[in-house]
Amino acid sequence: MKSNTGPQKNSKTQSQFRNSRRNSCSKYSKLGEFRVLTLREGPWFGTANKPARIADYYLENIVTDARFNTETETLVCVAMNARREILGHSIVANGLLDTVLCHPREVFRAAIIANSAAIVIIHNHPSGDPNPSEPDIKITRDLIRAGQILKIEVLDHLIMGCATPERPKTWASLRELGYFFADPMPPTPKPARRCRKKSKARR
Repeated sequence: MKSNTGPQKNSKTQSQFRNSRRNSCSKYSKLGEFRVLTLREGPWFGTANKPARIADYYLENIVTDARFNTETETLVCVAMNARREILGHSIVANGLLDTVLCHPREVFRAAIIANSAAIVIIHNHPSGDPNPSEPDIKITRDLIRAGQILKIEVLDHLIMGCATPERPKTWASLRELGYFFADPMPPTPKPARRCRKKSKARR
């Protein structure tokens, strides 16, 4: 009768242990170390505390980006420091002819990575009319609320279009148009009082 504690049994146990360890490690093979890279470098732009300066940055640095498409709506987040100096920008999403998907998670991702104090949102209207739509106003106020939670101020939302004789500006600022405020909370409705009719006393 042979014992099960010989060298063959030990080598088999060790191989099983290695296989189980390899299988357990494979569960976490998708984890890794993240590294933030600058896709391209540009000249220092400086302070941009007015919509016209942001529009200039858009024309100099964003329109020339290979990922930018003038035929569809493109959403861009411009990251800024506490002195309102531009740190860079991130193209958040490319949409369709008249719409682009927007979520605060994707908008503030680059701003958090860049350690930004404030951001400016920019998107274009391929039609050339920079006037904001109702969804533009709604998403702006949603981003303002998200920025208040993250302590990252949303300074402005610029919509880029084309200039006309009636409209000399190529852009529209939602802050200048008066849309840059959050919707107030609706007042809590008071419960309706029921009026009881007094019954006439029977004689």
